[in-house]
Amino acid sequence: MKLFSNSFSLEEKPSLLQCLQKWWSLVGPNYLLGLACLCVSTGWFLIVDSWKTNKEGYFSAFFLNYAIAISYSFYLFSVKDMKVFWKRQPSHSIPHRLLNWWLWIISCFALNRYLPAFQQATTWLEIVLVASAALSIVYSTLPLLPNRLKWAFYVGWGSSFFLWLYFAVYLLPTYPLSTLGILFLGLGFHSFVPLFLLASHLKIIYQGFLSYRPQPIVWGLMAPIFCIGLMIFQWSLTTYRLNNLYTTTELNTSDELPNWTKLAQQIDKSWITERILKSGLVYHTPTNNFDFTPSSNRFEGIRYHDPIVVLGAWWTSLEVSSNERIKILETLYDARHDAQERIWTGSDLQTNQVITNTRIYPSYRLAYTEKTLSIQNVSPNSWQQEEAIYTFYLPEGSVVSALSLWIGEREEKGYLTTTTKADSAYKTVVGVERRDPSVVHWQEGNTVKVRVFPCTPRENRRFKIGITSPLKIEGNNLVYHNIHFKGPSTLHTTETIRVELTEKVEGWQGLWPLNQHLMVSYQGNYTPAWVLKFIAPSLSPNKFIFQQKAYQLAPYRPSLALFLPNNIYLDINEAWQQSDFEKICQLFNYKNLWVYDNEMISISPQNAGEVFKRLSQYRFSLFPIYRITNPTQSLLITAGTPNAPTLQDIKGSVFAQNLTKKAAHLPSIPTVCLNNILSPYVKTLHELRLLTVVHSSTNKLEVLIKKRQFRIPKTSETPLVALVESAQMIIKEEPYLAHSSASKTLQAPDHLLRLYAYNHLLQQIGGKYFQKENLADTLIAEAAQAHIVSPISSLVVLETQADYARFDLKKSINSLDNAALKKSGAIPEPHEWALVILLICLIVYAWIRPNGNLF
Repeated sequence: MKLFSNSFSLEEKPSLLQCLQKWWSLVGPNYLLGLACLCVSTGWFLIVDSWKTNKEGYFSAFFLNYAIAISYSFYLFSVKDMKVFWKRQPSHSIPHRLLNWWLWIISCFALNRYLPAFQQATTWLEIVLVASAALSIVYSTLPLLPNRLKWAFYVGWGSSFFLWLYFAVYLLPTYPLSTLGILFLGLGFHSFVPLFLLASHLKIIYQGFLSYRPQPIVWGLMAPIFCIGLMIFQWSLTTYRLNNLYTTTELNTSDELPNWTKLAQQIDKSWITERILKSGLVYHTPTNNFDFTPSSNRFEGIRYHDPIVVLGAWWTSLEVSSNERIKILETLYDARHDAQERIWTGSDLQTNQVITNTRIYPSYRLAYTEKTLSIQNVSPNSWQQEEAIYTFYLPEGSVVSALSLWIGEREEKGYLTTTTKADSAYKTVVGVERRDPSVVHWQEGNTVKVRVFPCTPRENRRFKIGITSPLKIEGNNLVYHNIHFKGPSTLHTTETIRVELTEKVEGWQGLWPLNQHLMVSYQGNYTPAWVLKFIAPSLSPNKFIFQQKAYQLAPYRPSLALFLPNNIYLDINEAWQQSDFEKICQLFNYKNLWVYDNEMISISPQNAGEVFKRLSQYRFSLFPIYRITNPTQSLLITAGTPNAPTLQDIKGSVFAQNLTKKAAHLPSIPTVCLNNILSPYVKTLHELRLLTVVHSSTNKLEVLIKKRQFRIPKTSETPLVALVESAQMIIKEEPYLAHSSASKTLQAPDHLLRLYAYNHLLQQIGGKYFQKENLADTLIAEAAQAHIVSPISSLVVLETQADYARFDLKKSINSLDNAALKKSGAIPEPHEWALVILLICLIVYAWIRPNGNLF
C-alpha cells in the first residue's frame, strides 16, 4: 500500500522538517482541505451548540455542516479519491475518506438536534468520540510513527471499531425509513454514516493484520469485548439481586414499611446501581427507542444516552416500578430536588442574580435573611412559559417568614394560608389559567420549596424569600450559616451580599472583614457556602410585645435527671461500629437489649454477632418507636446516616398508620446518638419532641452508666415555653401588663414571636404529624399570627385581589405581616438614632425662630 511503502527505515532518525515533508508527500493538499473543512464544521457546530435556539434555528444551522460534508464528498469524487460504495476504493486516499466521514458525523449530530435519534451523550461517550476522531487524523501520520505509537494506534483503532459497530446496530431500525429519507434532500443518508465508518475500520484492521502485527489489533478488539462483557455481567448480577430483594420484600407480609424502603436499605450503592435505577428516567433505554417523550415529569432536564445502560437494559430489566425507583433515588442519591413533580418545564431557566441581605441580632442569637433571586428564561421562543422550582436549605430551626413576587414593576407580598389551600390555588392558576403565582411550602430536613410561574424570555422574573434563623452555638461562638439553594443553573449567576449587625461583637471570623459600620459587603460570583462567627454576647432581656403578650429569651439550662433504663433499644445501621455495639452489649450484660428487624429481637451472646452483621449492612434504619414498651424507662441508641427516608416518604404505610395511632400518646423517648449526624427520620421525630436526643460516645456513655451518673435532659417546654436548641435558648410567652415594668423595656425584634410560634407548632403537632392536615384549621391561627411557613401553613402570591377572594384567601388580621428588614421591630441602630436626633433638633430650631422658618 502506498501509505505504508514510503515510511522511514529503522536506522533513519528524520528531523521534524523531514517528517512534515514526508507527511505532505503522502497526503497532499486535498487532505489539508479536508482538515480545514473539519475545523470549520466543528467550530460552527460548537458555536451553534452554545446558542439557545429553537428547533427551526437548529435545523437552519445544520445546513452549513451538511453543505460542508456534501461539498468535500463531491470534491473527493472529482479528484478520484473516493468512488461510489459498490466500487473498490483507492487505498492511498483512506485518510481523506476518514475526514469525509467525520464531516458527515458532525452533520449527523447537527441534524440530531432537530430530528433526535440519540439523546445527549454522556461524558465518557463524548471523550471516546473525540478519541476516535483523533485516531482518524493520526492515521494519516501512521508511516511516520515510531513502533510504540503504531502499537498504541492499532490498540485504539481496534477498540474504536466497537463504537461504530454499536452505532450501526443501534440505528438498524431506522434504515428502511432513512432509505426513503434520502429522497428528501438526502437527509436519510445520515443514518448510514456509522456503517461507512465501520467499513473503514474493518479495512484498516485488515491492512494492519497484513502489513503490521496482529497482536495490538487483537488487544484492541479484546479489550472492549472484555469490558463490555464484564459490565453486562455486573449489570445483570446487580439487576438480579435487586429483583430478588424486591420479590423477597413483596412476599414478606409482616413488614410494615413500603417495599421500596427495604430494597433501599439493602441496595449496593454503586455507579451501576444508580444507572439501573435511573434507566428510563434519566438514561435512554431500548424500550423507548426513538420515543423521547419523558416517562415521568420528574428528573426534568437533559436525558442521556449511555451505551452501557442501553446494552444492560437490553440484556435484563428491573422489575421495580418507576415511582418506587424515584423514591429510592430521592433517599440514597440526594435526588429530592431533581425528582420533584412539575406542572411546567423549566429546562431553559437560569438563575441570573442573587441579592442576599442579612441582619444579625447578636444578643438575640438570631438573624433575618432576605434572598432576592432573578430568573432568566433563555428560550428562543418569546412565548415560552416555564416554571421555576427552588429548594432552599435552611440552618437548623429556621422558618420562612416572608415571600414576595414582582408582577410587572409591582412587588406583591405573600398571603399566609393552609398548605392545602395554597397548593390548590397555585395548581389551579398554573395548570389551568396560566397566570402569575408563587408559593412556598415547608419540607422535612430544614428545607423549603419555592415555585414561581410564569418565567418568560420577555423579562427576568424576580421573587424574594425571607428567613428567620437562630444562630448556632459552637463553644463560645455564634455561627451564621448562609442559606443556599438548588434550582435553575447558577453557572453564570452573580451575587451581591450585604450583612449588617445591630451591635458590636468580638472575635469576628468570616470570608470578609467587618467594617466600622458593622457591615459586610461582597459583589461577585454566586457563593453558596460561607459562614460568619463571633463570640456570643449575653442574651438581651428585651421583650417583643404583641397582642397583650410578651416574648422574651432566656438561656437553655436543662435540668438533668438520673436515668437508669430498664430496656435498651439499638437502632443499628451501617453507621455503627462493631466496637460500639460490643461495648454496649457488655455494658448492659446482654440484659434487656433489643433490636428491630421486622420484629423485636432480644440480643444475647449467642445471636449478637449474627444480628449485628445483618443489620449493620443496612444503608439506613427506621426504628418503630411505637413498639417501645415503657418509653419513660427505655433508652434508644442510634447512629445517624445522612441519606434516609423522611416521614413524608412513608406516608400511607402500615408503619405510618401505627405511628399515628400510638405516637400521639407517647412521652418523649430518651435517645443517644453515637455520632454527630441525625438521620432525616430521627431529626423530624426530635423536632416533633417525640425523641429527646443527646449526642455521646460509647466511652462516655460507659463511664456514666457504670458510675450511675447517666442523666438526660428533662423537657423544659410547656405551652408557654419554646426551645430553640441550636441557639441554646428558650423563648417564653407571658401576659403583658401595660403598666408593668416591662413596658419600659426596649422592643425586641418580632422574630422572637416567629421562632416561638414555629417551635410551638411543632410541639403541638408531635405524634399527629400524619394528621397535620386535620390540625390545620385549629393551628393555622397561631401560624397566621406569626406569619410563618410550617407543616400546616404556606405562603402564596396571586396576581389580583379577585384571585385571593376566589380561593377564599384572606389577609390575616391582628397578626404580623411579611417580615422585612425595614420593620424588624428591633431598636434603632446608632446611625438611625443620629438621624432621629438631627430631625428633632431641626424641628425645635424651626419652632423657636421668630418667623417659624428653618432658614
